[in-house]
Amino acid sequence: MKRIGIIGTGNLGTHLISLLCRNNFRDVVTVSDLDYIKAETIANMNNLKVAKTNLDNIYISDIIFLTVKPNNMREVCNEIKSVTDSTCLQNKIIVSAAAGVTTEKINEWTGRKHNIIRCMPNIPIS
Repeated sequence: MKRIGIIGTGNLGTHLISLLCRNNFRDVVTVSDLDYIKAETIANMNNLKVAKTNLDNIYISDIIFLTVKPNNMREVCNEIKSVTDSTCLQNKIIVSAAAGVTTEKINEWTGRKHNIIRCMPNIPIS
């Protein structure tokens, strides 16, 4: 089964985590956040794996949900850009939930062409 990484444990990330857990995806979900303590707390509350860094989450996940605020998206994209092993990113899917951030911007900020899906969920996702 594909590994799902959720980067960002704010409201949207937390609701997405709840949805995945309720639908029996708990075993394949790993969470991360720039604030490791916050990610660890959310992971422990939901019995999930937590990655030490967003970069670690990027390496181990096949599908990466970016649920960070739009003003933090460039920083996360820079982390993706720092992956020097291009085969690592080759078949990954990036799902962006950042309003106003186009797939073109994500490709520009990461320095590569990715399989990107944009979604515009909101709190009713849960």
